[in-house]
Amino acid sequence: MVLGQGFGLAMIGVALGVGLSLLFAPALADSFGSGAGTDPLVYIAVPLPLLAATGVACWAPARRAAKIAPWIAPRWE
Repeated sequence: MVLGQGFGLAMIGVALGVGLSLLFAPALADSFGSGAGTDPLVYIAVPLPLLAATGVACWAPARRAAKIAPWIAPRWE
């Protein structure tokens, strides 16, 4: 559940980031004088380390939550 929530938020962020970058890429490419600004390799290679970092960041809380017995967890304050 912890990993699912973490990756869910990360996927929303990646989808918003890729969508907005595709929307604004032509305007920024014209401003900076670079190429097309829609290189598919960039749109694949950049989210992968971000999702890997999400996995590493969510792994420790998920492991700690998995060690707690289900009948004890609601009583913790």
